[in-house]
Amino acid sequence: MIDIEQYATRYGIPQDILRAVVLVESGGDTWATRYEPHYRWLWDVRRNKPFRSTMDLFPAPRGVSRDSEIMGQKTSWGLMQVMGAVARERGFEGRFLSELCDPDVGMRFGCLHLLGFHRRWGTWEQALVSYNAGSPRRGSDGKWVNQVYIDRLRENGAQV
Repeated sequence: MIDIEQYATRYGIPQDILRAVVLVESGGDTWATRYEPHYRWLWDVRRNKPFRSTMDLFPAPRGVSRDSEIMGQKTSWGLMQVMGAVARERGFEGRFLSELCDPDVGMRFGCLHLLGFHRRWGTWEQALVSYNAGSPRRGSDGKWVNQVYIDRLRENGAQV
């Protein structure tokens, strides 16, 4: 297992929260990946903005096929299961998104993403809901749309 304290200190995220995210997202497996074919928020690496066109016009980094980049952006990678598109949006410029399985790289972009939500919403609970669901939304029953995820984080020690 990686040194959670090191990353928690570096990025200003409570250790209990960061540890729970790693455990719930990947079980601590650096090489964890999950292809999510229905994920639709791709990032245009050439224009540095969301991609909103037909797939045959999708730009890929030099030396990477369009199909590989699309699949990479629709895949979650590494310890914090960072979506490839999210990493691109947060500034990842590596040639291959599989680099997100490197603990330092994956933790950096996962922490940056989580911190972005914390800055936006102001609480760790809302940041965690957003990390998993995109925004802090509640269902008609008043529970988070991804309440099961939040409950699993709590079961793994997150104090939210």
